Amino acid sequence: MRHAYELDPIRPRVHYFLALALHEAGKNEEAVLFFEKALEHKFEFSDEIRWKLVDIFNKQKKYGQVLDLYKELLDETVPRKKFTTAMHTIINLMKNPKAALKLTETLAEKKTDNVFILNMHSWALVANEKYIEAEEVLKKAEELEPENPRTFLNFGVLYEAQNKFEAAKKFYKKSYELGSNTEQNTVTDLAAQKYNELIELEKEIPFTSDKGRPAHAP
Repeated sequence: MRHAYELDPIRPRVHYFLALALHEAGKNEEAVLFFEKALEHKFEFSDEIRWKLVDIFNKQKKYGQVLDLYKELLDETVPRKKFTTAMHTIINLMKNPKAALKLTETLAEKKTDNVFILNMHSWALVANEKYIEAEEVLKKAEELEPENPRTFLNFGVLYEAQNKFEAAKKFYKKSYELGSNTEQNTVTDLAAQKYNELIELEKEIPFTSDKGRPAHAP
């Protein structure tokens, strides 16, 4: 591939395959240079390159570059697993919920009937402590798809964030029950995990109402 590059240094396909070879060899700094060259020369599978760069920059914890790429990549056509991973990265690793909200706001305005996008938007709203707006978005998602387990998972997240633990448990349980007969394993596993965490917390620090856990609780 290096010989091919020497023979034709401006062909984007050569840049791409050389970058792949370097990436597989663990030479990521050099791989990035050639991936970026392929983008500069309008390689036909540009989004594939951007996802490769996301993986590399995530491992390098170069979150500024990751966020720039997400701004170009995230739309309603992105596979759900990649979209949720992106949201997790922006909110939980980058600690930048405002950026997540800005991304999902634009999509939610365009795709008002897309339940998955509405759920991603509610996640960003909760992360920004915009609880009333998040509840409105989730109610809309529920109207569109009354038995979507992801919506009830996010209702649980919303109420847990407000220390309304009994309500959160109810929605986590419902999410699990609805998702058990579907292929949404990630959603049901997370719902079960969050439900069990609240059960364990209740054993340690009993709470019998939704007034919130004691101030000394984690």
